[in-house]
Amino acid sequence: MDVGIRGPDRAAALAGMGMTPEIAATMAAAMDDEMGRCILALYRDAEHGMADVLPRLVAADLPPGLVVNPTEDPYVSSALGSEVARALGARELRLDGLGHWWMTIDPAAAAEGLVEFWSSR
Repeated sequence: MDVGIRGPDRAAALAGMGMTPEIAATMAAAMDDEMGRCILALYRDAEHGMADVLPRLVAADLPPGLVVNPTEDPYVSSALGSEVARALGARELRLDGLGHWWMTIDPAAAAEGLVEFWSSR
């Protein structure tokens, strides 16, 4: 399967999905068709497999957790992130206004939340 987008068009497509232009250019240069196939397969499998995973996680004896929940992710709703946090008894780190590529837009917000979470343990 060919992911179809090449060169500068690939960088533009990634930037259009919310990445910074600099990160998009770096990722586009590193991407190939195999990586694209793997990413698509991962997302497609995750969509079907998550229904089975959550009940198993809820039943497991897990240490306290943290769900990183960017509120503007077009691929995963923030309502789902909140639901998963509640189901697992985990804390929720809401990244208001950030989307799927939060780690490239504002990594400091998540880092601060992670450090705070780890420091509270």
